[in-house]
Amino acid sequence: MAGHTGNTFANRDVFLGVVFALLAAVGFSAKAILVKLAYLDSVDAVTLLALRMAFSVPSLSAWRCGSAETCRALNVA
Repeated sequence: MAGHTGNTFANRDVFLGVVFALLAAVGFSAKAILVKLAYLDSVDAVTLLALRMAFSVPSLSAWRCGSAETCRALNVA
């Protein structure tokens, strides 16, 4: 029975790995398309970089904290 539980977790990890790899590939490809569309709308590079950084702050903060205890220890939240 214990081997079955470990196998289930291994399959789940493999599935999540494949899903995240596909999402990363789609996101990486979509970024170039969105930047080209923004340049067509005559947006300058500094504004695009500022928007990129502003959109990445929530995900980077969540990744940095990891858990509520870590955030409290870092005085982030």
